[in-house]
Amino acid sequence: MDEIENELTNEESEEVVEKKSGSSKFSAIGKYFLLLVIIVGQGVGAYFLIDMFYPKVYARMNSEPPKEQVFGMYDLGSLVVNPANTNGKRILMVEISLELNKEGLYPVIEGLEPKIKQQINDYLSAMTTEQLINVFDRDVIRGNLKEMVNSVVGENSVRDLYFVRYIMQ
Repeated sequence: MDEIENELTNEESEEVVEKKSGSSKFSAIGKYFLLLVIIVGQGVGAYFLIDMFYPKVYARMNSEPPKEQVFGMYDLGSLVVNPANTNGKRILMVEISLELNKEGLYPVIEGLEPKIKQQINDYLSAMTTEQLINVFDRDVIRGNLKEMVNSVVGENSVRDLYFVRYIMQ
């Protein structure tokens, strides 16, 4: 009886092995088929998305960029400053222009021009000649002066500040 059971068990295990090997071929083919369907589906989806949105994207990319609107330049004129620790032996002559960011700022800046010039004068006269001569510090000085003018005139009123003339003697 044990022999019969062993034979049955061996036959069943052989059938299971045969079924597994057959199913593994099917699952391998199924995996490749599923992968192929996914890739083809993505390709078709991408084609329709590009076909639908490409004209809009192309038009936007090739259109002219919006022009920044500049509302004018305001010339503050010349300032003569004695830098710190020079005892009047060295001077800095600066001519400054402001690029305005809003319309209608001319009268406001004209009214505040003495205050703006005084703050610029105080700031530049507190700096040493080494700071004023250094080319790399000029951008920092410009940025600080722009912030100072914006704090007096109003937030984001001045887009940029330019040194039209910058002479150190």
